[in-house]
Amino acid sequence: MLKRTIRQLIRWGTTLAWAAGILYLSFMPGPGIEFFPHQDKVAHFAMYAGLAFLLVWSLRLTALRFRPYAPLLAAAFAAAYGALTEAGQLFIASRSSEPADFVANAIGAAIGAWSGMRAAAALERRRARSGVAEGAI
Repeated sequence: MLKRTIRQLIRWGTTLAWAAGILYLSFMPGPGIEFFPHQDKVAHFAMYAGLAFLLVWSLRLTALRFRPYAPLLAAAFAAAYGALTEAGQLFIASRSSEPADFVANAIGAAIGAWSGMRAAAALERRRARSGVAEGAI
């Protein structure tokens, strides 16, 4: 039981740290340097894909009743978080809020949640073959 609680704390701590990093990066002044076209969209996609992946990872260990809904909950929360950060940027002079950023956030959230679901399923299959308990993921 203690090992499971420690794993939950580590997973949720990692997820919350990722979300805090997104919030920090969303409200600090932009770098102003563009290395390739649409690099901000790629960054938005990657940040929210990572957030949704981590949310699936955390939700699947927290409560068994959430397991079937973890990808949907993760994608919805990450997309809503992206919408809120974009709305918050409207009030910061050095930042801009663009609908395309939200689209990149939402697509990243959906693909991150799907990836998290696939990774969890692969781990479960691997652990089932090796005889490790189900709650260990």
